[in-house]
Amino acid sequence: MAAGALGETPNGGLSITELSRLSDVALSSASRYVHGLADKDRHGRPGMELVDHPRDPMNDAKKVLKVTGKGRRLLSQLATATGA
Repeated sequence: MAAGALGETPNGGLSITELSRLSDVALSSASRYVHGLADKDRHGRPGMELVDHPRDPMNDAKKVLKVTGKGRRLLSQLATATGA
């Protein structure tokens, strides 16, 4: 699952391109989804604050997705609820 893979890369997160590839969705769709899960959606409206996407320190053109504390709590609740 892509959400579980966010912390499993050398730089601690995935790029939107990597998430798109892992999720088998179009890059534009992945970008839209990420913005909805971040602090603000693509229209500047409040988002869900489940992921953060700061610039990659090794590549300024790339953003790295990281699960926030709120996102980790939700993943933990989902894992408990589903027995995963």
